Amino acid sequence: MIHVVYQHHKNGDTLQIKDHAGYADAGYDLVCAGVSCIVFGGANALERVEPNSTEKKDNNFYLSCSSEHGKIIMDTLLIQLQTVKEIYPQYIEIDER
Repeated sequence: MIHVVYQHHKNGDTLQIKDHAGYADAGYDLVCAGVSCIVFGGANALERVEPNSTEKKDNNFYLSCSSEHGKIIMDTLLIQLQTVKEIYPQYIEIDER
C-alpha cells in the first residue's frame, strides 16, 4: 500500500509518499505508475517555484513548501492523489493532518 502523509504547518506544508501499491508486480503496477506520474510532475513544478523543496530517498518522496504558489501545487498533488484513492482505495492511504 502507498502511504501519503500531508501535514499543514504554520510555516508551510509537507508531503511524504512512501511504499508501493502492491496492485501488480513491479513494472506492471498501474497504481504505482499513476502515483509516480503525479508525484514526479508535482515535484518538478514545485522545484520551479521553490528550489530544493523536494527529496527522493530510498524510493520515498519528501516535498515541502512555504510559499503560496508552492501550496497551490501541493494542494493540487493532494487532490490528484485523492482521486487515485477514490478508484483504488485498497492500494493508497492518505493521512491529512
